[in-house]
Amino acid sequence: PGNFNISYAVAGTNYLNETGERYKFDKFVKHPKYVNFYHDDLALVRVKGPIKFHANVKTVVLPTEDIQEYGGDAEFAGWGSTV
Repeated sequence: PGNFNISYAVAGTNYLNETGERYKFDKFVKHPKYVNFYHDDLALVRVKGPIKFHANVKTVVLPTEDIQEYGGDAEFAGWGSTV
């Protein structure tokens, strides 16, 4: 566990059998406490070249400094696959 062999990301689709835009990684930094599949399963990536934004590929809106909401609910989703 903890070994990665990931070289690209796919954006613009939620399904592995559909075509999306492929982006090769320029840099990949995994969470320092990652040791198994479920806990701390998070990484920061920088892709080579610009990302093409459209209806299915959008930016994430980050909160501003004046928002201090602790203990509230949050939802997120994601999936991954190694081939």
